[in-house]
Amino acid sequence: VFVVFGLLGIIWVFAWHRIFRDEPSEHPDVNEAEAALIAAGREPAQPSAHEGWPYWRRLLGHRNTWPLCFAYVANSFAFYFCITWLPTYLHEQHGIAGSSLGLLSGLPLLVAVLGDLGGGALTDWAVARFGLRAGRVGVCCLGYGAAGLTMLAATSATTPLAAVGLISLAVGA
Repeated sequence: VFVVFGLLGIIWVFAWHRIFRDEPSEHPDVNEAEAALIAAGREPAQPSAHEGWPYWRRLLGHRNTWPLCFAYVANSFAFYFCITWLPTYLHEQHGIAGSSLGLLSGLPLLVAVLGDLGGGALTDWAVARFGLRAGRVGVCCLGYGAAGLTMLAATSATTPLAAVGLISLAVGA
């Protein structure tokens, strides 16, 4: 699977390089008449406000940037655990083997998809009901709080299904 996806990625890189350009006039299939037509309707390019240190200073100084980064550390940690160590944990700690191991190892990722979709709907509802900041921050705090508590509870689970269920809830939250 790794080799197949790697080869598909390499093919995609060549296709992307061939097809996509920052400027249409740079595309090999665009002739001079097309390039002139495109350029005729455009305003002169302005320097981007998203370049250089001033941009990064503003971004890193924004009050939401660092909490968002810390939140993504938790997301990445849980995701990485699920795709790398969860099967080993379930096998060694709970004795799960065979096809059950594969199914139960994938369950948290399936619940994560449902959590993503449900979380988006819940956030939309909360924003409409409580406002932008309270709606987004509230759902985030509830989700991460529930995730932390259920992940901690999973460490004390005595049955395989309880462990998988709690880990799934944590990842979904």
